[in-house]
Amino acid sequence: MKIFALKDKIMPEEKNKNEKTIEARASELGLKCLKEAPKEIDKKYSKLIPESIASQHNIFAFGRDGNLIQVAMVDPQDLEARNILSFLAERNKLSFDIYLVDDSVMQQMLGRHQSAERAVEEVMQSFEDATREREEGVRKKVQSGENLVMQDAHRMASLFSVVM
Repeated sequence: MKIFALKDKIMPEEKNKNEKTIEARASELGLKCLKEAPKEIDKKYSKLIPESIASQHNIFAFGRDGNLIQVAMVDPQDLEARNILSFLAERNKLSFDIYLVDDSVMQQMLGRHQSAERAVEEVMQSFEDATREREEGVRKKVQSGENLVMQDAHRMASLFSVVM
């Protein structure tokens, strides 16, 4: 299903969305549903939606089925989220297959993605910190070496002036 087809499938507001099962809500919207987070999430697809947008709008690209990018959504009626997907579809010439998920499944998916991304960021930060420390150590050695040279030069000048 293309994302553009969602515009015709907006349900009237419900007093309590939790009263209906996720399967019933998905069926009413004409969507598929995911009851649990996929075991494997391909980073190539999860990177299609920036992490901050994915977290803010509870949307997450998690795989591919044929020509369709699989996207999990907590609220497929979120107009901003649909606009974001429409923009991505047009810009990247993609079509999305929307899966309705509950909050807990979305949090698991985002958590896995964020923890993997966070681990990479921590490694990069550690590398940058080590490099910075090494550079500071080299600078200190150079400065202390320059100070010693200056002290020696000053002593030599003093000695030379005494001798003269």
